Amino acid sequence: MHLRGRVIVVACALLLIGGILYLTLTPEPPDHLLKVAIDATIEAVRLIPGMSGFTYDALETFANVAVFVPVGAVFAILIGASRWWGALGASLALSAVVELAQLLFLPARTASLADVLANGIGAGIGIALRAVFLARRRARAVSAGDDHEI
Repeated sequence: MHLRGRVIVVACALLLIGGILYLTLTPEPPDHLLKVAIDATIEAVRLIPGMSGFTYDALETFANVAVFVPVGAVFAILIGASRWWGALGASLALSAVVELAQLLFLPARTASLADVLANGIGAGIGIALRAVFLARRRARAVSAGDDHEI
């Protein structure tokens, strides 16, 4: 990866990590700021056939997965596609540090191993998406006769 690309990826990583730290390490969960959007999302999902039992906990789990999809992808870019396990480990470490900080320093927050698991699943999805992107990019390069390293 060229220097400019690496700088952009590092900037994205820092923004993602900063956003995650803000969302997870403020003294109070930001739910009260998003109450209307959260309630509307839950009600909208409940309108889908078979989803009438959708709850806040389910939305929170989905959000924990979704937030870490780009984290896994960015870590995979930074660490390298062949070291996917390192990207997953870094993602899990970030999640575990957040949960530990909530447990030790933020009594209004609830630390949870389930959150670490959901974050890990999201990161794994991001890493897999990065791998698919690379495979497709390499296949196009080979078919175009440009088989130098991508």
